[in-house]
Amino acid sequence: MSGDIKSVEKAMHLLDTLAAARTPLSLQELSMRCEYPKSTVYGLLSTLRQFHVIEQDGVTGHYRLGMHLFELGNVVSSSWDVLGTARNYMPAIAQTIGETVGLWMYQENEVICLFQQDTGNPMRVVTQAGTRFSVHCTATGKAILTWMPDRELRLRQMERTNAMSVFTPHTIVTREGMLREMERIRGNGVAIENGEHFIGLRSVAAPVFDSSDIPRYALAVSGMFRSIKEEHFTKAARMIWEACMNMSRDMGYMKEYPPYRLRFDE
Repeated sequence: MSGDIKSVEKAMHLLDTLAAARTPLSLQELSMRCEYPKSTVYGLLSTLRQFHVIEQDGVTGHYRLGMHLFELGNVVSSSWDVLGTARNYMPAIAQTIGETVGLWMYQENEVICLFQQDTGNPMRVVTQAGTRFSVHCTATGKAILTWMPDRELRLRQMERTNAMSVFTPHTIVTREGMLREMERIRGNGVAIENGEHFIGLRSVAAPVFDSSDIPRYALAVSGMFRSIKEEHFTKAARMIWEACMNMSRDMGYMKEYPPYRLRFDE
């Protein structure tokens, strides 16, 4: 493991060296600037070229940063764009509801916290940016997954890899259960987490679509609500839905946003 980590460190140093040079460099120049043997640098370059992180000029043989870094940078940039957009809506919700509002992003059957709007409430939910949770037990994860075009394929993959872990007695852990839950979510327009990840914690979330019509993000209000049927919770649900509808439009989503029809099964 330590050898793998050292290789990553050397690869990152190599990329930083190329970025600082602002011009293609030869193998010899990279070896001198990085202070690594030429054989080590060549091995790193060969691996990075396979992933298009490094490119080699066909005439001079010099190396430069590859287009895949540009593609990755665009992904990061879009995350910051959505954060700037979300900050137009999150403070008002947090102030009105008095509970934590979070912006989350989908990645590989998990949701990642990008930003949390705090309220100062001593009983507030605190989640650090970068925290990851499974999609099947969170309002944000379910809100995103419900409107994914390949949601059933993703559910089969989660079932096959035993990715739907049990966190509380309320956690949904089967594909059939998730399909029924997603049907309710599509009918309501928002997703609800009712003690599925932590006992006592209740959340409501809605998806944020981008210009490619994919729900890559979600906003959620999370707190120790007494009940999902109380007026305070339903008010939060409506505010989250409206914010996510407006955010989606800000992000270039042109289709009709899912309607809000929150109701509770008797």
